Amino acid sequence: MITIYGYHFTGIPLMIIVEAFGRIPWFLMLKLMVDSAKTEGWYEAKVYSIYLAFLWWITPQRLFYYFLIRIAKRCIVPIIKIIIVIIIKHMIVGKFKSLDGVEKQSDWNKFRYWIMFKLLPGGKLLGVSKLVGSHYEIISIIFRLLGAKVFRGDAGCDDN
Repeated sequence: MITIYGYHFTGIPLMIIVEAFGRIPWFLMLKLMVDSAKTEGWYEAKVYSIYLAFLWWITPQRLFYYFLIRIAKRCIVPIIKIIIVIIIKHMIVGKFKSLDGVEKQSDWNKFRYWIMFKLLPGGKLLGVSKLVGSHYEIISIIFRLLGAKVFRGDAGCDDN
């Protein structure tokens, strides 16, 4: 029986897992920048003013890594997060089916709907649809992996 405590002790750790594992590429890029800075000697600087701090932050070598970190956050993190959500959907939440009124009110079913609502907020597939476009086949594949029945291709469509 999932109660309000179940939501917090089961659901919130699942949300943290998605966020933490989704951020791994971002952290790896950040670590790559710090390691490179330490080996090449542009990590340490004498910063005594705001101006020197600004110059330290915009070191030319550092800018390349800022772009890498930004690319990882915008392009890789959403894909990893959606993969983790799909795994959670299959391993924990399971397949949704039509339910009668009594089944809908069970704590487990309420939890299943709640966790999927929390893991996929806003209907944008965690930024993947913005990344690849909502009209491409990959979005249909993601919806199918999440359990939706999506019309395939142009079967049965007339050109007239």
